[in-house]
Parts: sequence; structure tokens; C-alpha cells
Amino acid sequence: MSPGNSIHFVLRFYIFKN
Repeated sequence: MSPGNSIHFVLRFYIFKN
């Protein structure tokens, strides 16, 4: 998994949790 993909996944997860 590319670094950019990881960041995107974390961002989506963070927004989903809020």
C-alpha cells in the first residue's frame, strides 16, 4: 500500500468517526 493511500484511508476513517 502506497503512503498516499494510507493517508487517505486514515483521513476517511477520522472523518467517519467524528
